[in-house]
Amino acid sequence: MSEATSDTSLTRAGQAAGAGGFKGFMRATEIDTRMLGMIGALLVIWIGFHILSGGTFLTPRNLWNLSVQTASVGVMATGMVLVIVTRNIDLSVGSILGVTGMIMAVAQTQYITPMLGFDSGFVWIATLLVGLLCGLLIGGLQGFVIAYLGVPAFIVTLGGLLVWRGAAWWVASGRTIPLTDDNFKLLGGGSDGSIGATWSWVVAAVAIVFIVFGALAARRQRQRFSFAQKPMWAEAFTLGISLIAVIGATMIVNSYLLPGPLARRYAEANAITVPEGGLEISFGYAVPVLLFIGVGIVMTFITRRTRFGRYVFAIGGNPEAAEPRRHQHQARHPDGLRADGHAGRGRGGNLHGPPVLGDQCARHARRGSTPSPPR
Repeated sequence: MSEATSDTSLTRAGQAAGAGGFKGFMRATEIDTRMLGMIGALLVIWIGFHILSGGTFLTPRNLWNLSVQTASVGVMATGMVLVIVTRNIDLSVGSILGVTGMIMAVAQTQYITPMLGFDSGFVWIATLLVGLLCGLLIGGLQGFVIAYLGVPAFIVTLGGLLVWRGAAWWVASGRTIPLTDDNFKLLGGGSDGSIGATWSWVVAAVAIVFIVFGALAARRQRQRFSFAQKPMWAEAFTLGISLIAVIGATMIVNSYLLPGPLARRYAEANAITVPEGGLEISFGYAVPVLLFIGVGIVMTFITRRTRFGRYVFAIGGNPEAAEPRRHQHQARHPDGLRADGHAGRGRGGNLHGPPVLGDQCARHARRGSTPSPPR
């Protein structure tokens, strides 16, 4: 069996390597054509905006600002993936973000900071805990209505969109709430919420190491289970694209320099002598962007490496089969057999089996094996 599988895998690898043209290249490199199409569309949009804006769109300054502004949307998108995979939708995610942010701001300025003090290092931690608790309670409430009361997710989240949007205005009373903790402000980016050029290159080096080791581990895993291997040139090509993307992104964020007044303020705060030509201090990666990357890595691990992630994809692929009661019923009643081992009446009369046959079938169905016939 293993030899046949190995031969088949090698044959597929040989066919992928030997196929010519664009299709053969895509098959060998295993690049998703849908992702390639989305990247191509994004590039067309960027180039169009760059031309229409007079050459100001594809600049380090604008790309850095876009990365900071989309970081919060990216964090929400990682959770929305699980919602969409389970064949649901959440229209209220933006309103929940708004009301949670307002609750965090009010809690920090009116309760947490007066309680702990302006110079306390626990203000930002307590503020984050308040936000996580609010998001958990709101999500739990809507999830309970959807899962246990049977109300469609579209209806529940559409109502939540309106309710939580109004709640955000009610919590803030329609006014702007300035934050008081400097550590918490770092989470939003800005001139102080970045790590600089040196630490950006350190992050890039760590990312490169993880990408290389990940590619090697994936290749060993394929070889272990006798799966088709990529040709070495295809492996080198995809690995090179990933490394170039990391290095290019790091060069772009390091190309965005602090403006003159901010550079002088930074020099004064850190006792740095300002040369005649001025300081060139890079922003580097923004803190919210790094948080978004970290959340994306964690969510990828959860969906691909944990039992919870497999349950999510099982629910999205076949909700009926993933339903616990239905699965248990079908496992205990294979081919019309009852749990007590008796079959229904047919032309041949009653067929009797051992009482434990149903339990054996259920156990083996959960393990994915076949039960042995009764003796």
